[in-house]
Amino acid sequence: MHLGSHSFLLQDYYVEVWAENFVMHMFVDDLDAWWEHLTALDIASRYGVKSPRAPKLQSWGLTVAYMFDPAGVLWHIAASPAKTMA
Repeated sequence: MHLGSHSFLLQDYYVEVWAENFVMHMFVDDLDAWWEHLTALDIASRYGVKSPRAPKLQSWGLTVAYMFDPAGVLWHIAASPAKTMA
């Protein structure tokens, strides 16, 4: 999986209990734009997953949106700390 200069490996090996207990955390420069993109994808209807949760300032200091991917992995999509603290 590549996104700009960032990448990670995906493998064709699925263990449900691993996926349901795995979290990916990603910082983005424009969380509002990412949120618009996520909602436009209609992931919940297309893949039968939980609906994404809108960005919210968390008590630990970052603004985070949450989504589950089709494998059950929870994604934290957070505004870059500099953007949150501004």
